[in-house]
Amino acid sequence: MEQSLTLTLDDGQPFSGRLTSAEKMVPGASAMVLLAHGAANTMDHPLLVYLCRELARSGFLCLRFNFPYSEAGRSKPDSQTTLEATWRRVLEYVKTDPGIAPRRVVAAGKSLGGRVASQMAAAGLLAVDGLIFYGYPLHPPGRKDTLRDAHLAAIQAPMLFFAGTRDPFCDLDLMRPVCRRLKDRATLEIIDGGDHSFDPPAAAGPEARDQAYRQLIERSVQWIGALIDGRLGSSPK
Repeated sequence: MEQSLTLTLDDGQPFSGRLTSAEKMVPGASAMVLLAHGAANTMDHPLLVYLCRELARSGFLCLRFNFPYSEAGRSKPDSQTTLEATWRRVLEYVKTDPGIAPRRVVAAGKSLGGRVASQMAAAGLLAVDGLIFYGYPLHPPGRKDTLRDAHLAAIQAPMLFFAGTRDPFCDLDLMRPVCRRLKDRATLEIIDGGDHSFDPPAAAGPEARDQAYRQLIERSVQWIGALIDGRLGSSPK
């Protein structure tokens, strides 16, 4: 079941979300995934809709949401301050609503949405149990000398990175050593043939995308299960 909701930032900017209820309960678990979109899309991107639906079928609550700029139909992303305020408001909502109150919260995001969550987690501004990156933008396309990895070492929560082999924002020869430096806090899952949205080459046909999406959800569910069970590494606090 999906429920629409509207939230408001302190400055009055509204934004909406879609809360998808778990279809079954995972024994001993009460976990929720918060899912933010990328810079050029909204919470209704097919990938995000798919992830929320399948996470719910696997027993996890899922809330995907817009940033104010996408809510208003603007193409230019909000300022970092507004992006962070949106994440904070969403987390506040799920942690204070008595009808939700999950034991574990995972912050997940497509590209921009995940990057902002990672910056906040590194600065101690987003208290979550784990982070999932669906296409982490390690560098701008064609600018492999400009890496966005320095803050990741400060994140204490476990992290799951998904990367496509054709992603212009994430050269795997650069991403692999980043994850190695993060040691057991980081898990890297590679989607063969996937671009920044995990779409395969057109010649591969629709079945290839279906397979990529299944890999995303199956590995996400496994990883969240390991997080709940305490089988994932984290740095000492």
